[in-house]
Amino acid sequence: NICIQNCAQGAISFKTDKSKLYKLLASGKKIALTVDASYSSICADWERERFPSALRRLGFSFVAETSVAAHIVAKKTMEYVLAHPEKSHISAICPTVVNYVEKYKPDIIDNLIPIASPYIVHSRWLKEKLGNDVHIVYVGSCVAKKMEIKRPIYSGLIDIAITFAELREMFDEQNILLKTCEESE
Repeated sequence: NICIQNCAQGAISFKTDKSKLYKLLASGKKIALTVDASYSSICADWERERFPSALRRLGFSFVAETSVAAHIVAKKTMEYVLAHPEKSHISAICPTVVNYVEKYKPDIIDNLIPIASPYIVHSRWLKEKLGNDVHIVYVGSCVAKKMEIKRPIYSGLIDIAITFAELREMFDEQNILLKTCEESE
């Protein structure tokens, strides 16, 4: 969202996927949420304690932090870099960087490290653990993840990517409060 807020021309926007998510949540299907670890920086301590319950009230069947896959991604990235010391490396976990390289610097595409983002790795793990019939939703701060999940390589893996701002709006719309009774008075 920082990109959108700081664009001097106002040329950056994104389409909200809240209605799509509401429809999925109302379907009665098994839905897992992979939550970016940055949620801890936007929630107060008391909100973090209530966060999983609020997500379940919204309708998610399973909630887990994306960060469980970060160690795997870091380890695989280190192995790749050590195995290819002769070249420069560009992390491919940022979809904006990948899109930039593909569009404006195709001559360095081979420098992109072929390791998926933690949320992609986590989503694959969730499918293995919970079954291929589970629907995966990702929530994080990066708007670019919305376009990344549409890449053919990730087809059928993640159904919806939403931002924390969209999630907060959904909590408000559904009257799901993270505050205690004393705090809301």
